[in-house]
Amino acid sequence: MKNLNEENVVSVLCNLVGNIIYENNNLIQVKSEYTDKIISFSNIEILKVYEECASIIHTDELSFATKNVYEIVIKDVNSNLGFRNSKELFSVEDIENRINYKIDFSSFEFILVQLDRLMDYKDYEKILSLQLPRMFLRRRFEEIEGDEIGIYDFLKNSFFRNQTIQIKSEKERSINEFNELVSSYVFQISYNYNTVLVPQKNIQDLFKRRGILIRQRNIFSEIEKEFDPPRRKYISELISYYQMAMASESPYLEFISYYHVIEYFFDTVFNDELVNKIREKITMPTFSYKRKKDLLDLVKLVLKLSSIGNDGMVHNELNALTLTLKKYIDITDLRKEIENQDKNYINYLKTKKVLFSNGNTVNLDNNDFNCVCKELANRIYITRNALIHSKELENSKYQPFHDDKVLLKEMLLLRLIAEQLIIRTSQVL
Repeated sequence: MKNLNEENVVSVLCNLVGNIIYENNNLIQVKSEYTDKIISFSNIEILKVYEECASIIHTDELSFATKNVYEIVIKDVNSNLGFRNSKELFSVEDIENRINYKIDFSSFEFILVQLDRLMDYKDYEKILSLQLPRMFLRRRFEEIEGDEIGIYDFLKNSFFRNQTIQIKSEKERSINEFNELVSSYVFQISYNYNTVLVPQKNIQDLFKRRGILIRQRNIFSEIEKEFDPPRRKYISELISYYQMAMASESPYLEFISYYHVIEYFFDTVFNDELVNKIREKITMPTFSYKRKKDLLDLVKLVLKLSSIGNDGMVHNELNALTLTLKKYIDITDLRKEIENQDKNYINYLKTKKVLFSNGNTVNLDNNDFNCVCKELANRIYITRNALIHSKELENSKYQPFHDDKVLLKEMLLLRLIAEQLIIRTSQVL
């Protein structure tokens, strides 16, 4: 693990839970603001769990695997089944293949994995504490018998109250094999019980759905600053698409909704560009409407900038996207906003393609404005096409859930571009 180690794991857990009120060579007792019960555990207990984490061969933001165990956070999308109360129903054993499947709260090992990932964020303790109201947690712990509660029971009932799919196999398996087993398991449940279980891939997305956006513009230290009334009037359709994106449970719908904000201007910018090009052409002193060659050149220009569809002449979408970015996007502002929210993201765009779409890299440090806009347009357009085209033989296509983590990495770029468009096309009230 990256942040947790044998020396600090106990102290990190203590700081997260509350204040130590008793400690000897082994036993530790902690008082928490979330419950009147004493939280007790031992160094040996924690270190034993941590040592078991040493067998982990793969970790993702919301999953981990050993050679025989795989665990991943799951979300019940439509709650048709009363999911949280039906865990036992899904605990099954494949005797022939010696595989056990179940859905339960996060294991202690997985909690440590999630905590380790969250520690990458400056305000991870506040992120965790804001998940549930304090009084809600106190009532929850009142239902537990006794005056003491173990640290694992405390964590799984408070900060890490996630449902996970847990698969154990006697036979050693690869990550791909475990992913296939997960897909089969969730389909079996969905088919028989008319409920949708979605494996979660991105820790930011998990907290976003709880109303805690890790990459939020007003980070926790600024959250209480004075809120000003709006001073601009925005295009209402764009706000609707923006809200749909922000509220969406689906990365696919989130991306498409942000894209709709950009797409809103395609017809206008294309028509303006086409009119300007034609006007420039026909007003040149060398142009003559009497010369057939000049007229054919004009036709070629129009055809180059557009295409003929069922409804007549339509714009070239990639060209329209590029023109929209050129007209409305300030690359310097975009770069600054990205740096404010994710210092590594500019390098990510510069060095990483979009895996499932083969979307190109983008160098935002390039001083050539036209080149940057072209790179941005290509990356966005290629990825959009991969989302909406799902032909069997198509090389670049999006697979729902499987490609969600990669797709989610594009959201910061799309969101910031959409926000610039909304703001730059608004009017002062």
